[in-house]
Amino acid sequence: MAEAWSICASSERERHAIMKRKVSISLILCFVIQITQHVAPIQADLIAHEDFESYAAGDLDANGSADNGWTDGWERTYGSNYSVVEQGLFYSNGDITINGGNRSVLAIDDSSTINRSFEATSNDEIYFSFLFANPVAGFNSTLIGGHLSDNATPTTTYAAIGKMATPEFSVRINAGGFDGVASTTTIGTNETYFLVGRVSKDGTDGDMDDHYDRVELWINPSSLTPGGPQVTMNNSMGVGSNITHFIFRMNTSAATMEYQMDEVRVGTSFGAVIPEPGSALLVLFGMLLMAHRKRRFRAG
Repeated sequence: MAEAWSICASSERERHAIMKRKVSISLILCFVIQITQHVAPIQADLIAHEDFESYAAGDLDANGSADNGWTDGWERTYGSNYSVVEQGLFYSNGDITINGGNRSVLAIDDSSTINRSFEATSNDEIYFSFLFANPVAGFNSTLIGGHLSDNATPTTTYAAIGKMATPEFSVRINAGGFDGVASTTTIGTNETYFLVGRVSKDGTDGDMDDHYDRVELWINPSSLTPGGPQVTMNNSMGVGSNITHFIFRMNTSAATMEYQMDEVRVGTSFGAVIPEPGSALLVLFGMLLMAHRKRRFRAG
């Protein structure tokens, strides 16, 4: 009789252990489904992404090809000093963490432009983002930042976010003058910022259906829910129906001026140009799965 009770108790424990494993697996599967449902729409909105990790240290010009949403590699228009350096940028604020890895781009020049093209888009809203840092104290510059345009050498057809004539982050669109519109955020030295820009057909040029006429800037966002931008400028961008290029541009009279950029993204939604939380969640999923297997091995 005692042996029979022992067998029954052992069977009950095994059934209980099996049920626990099934519940654990079900929870993990639900976790994966939630991640997939969140990440897939965001990834669909991403047009192009550049992290510079595959490039050797040295000149950025001619690096890259038709990959990751880009239609060509980096091409220098004028100037010389856009270099890949072995130092990535890192940003963390609230729900957003961006690890720029081991590479970024450093610009040191009096006047220089480099661009990369992506598939032409005429979406009503186009977002672009990048990490920004100023390793050298002080600014003697009229223009430092990232641009969107319909050509590789924009002088009148572009929207820009970055630093214009004042020490604060600013926006500028087409013929808006070097001053653009400034935010209240003064750029510090050796501090990494996360900038998100949006160009749209929501401005006041009188023909909103056909022309990009507004640029907006978010500085150091902490959530996938953007809220209102820190600064907005309305003016005709001078672009017809498509935007095709991302551009780094620096126009300064100070030969010792430097700035770094990393993790460039172009997309059609705010979430698309921010590294999705799904990346971190997938790492957590892997850790949970490993722990589950380890417990199962010990139990077996």
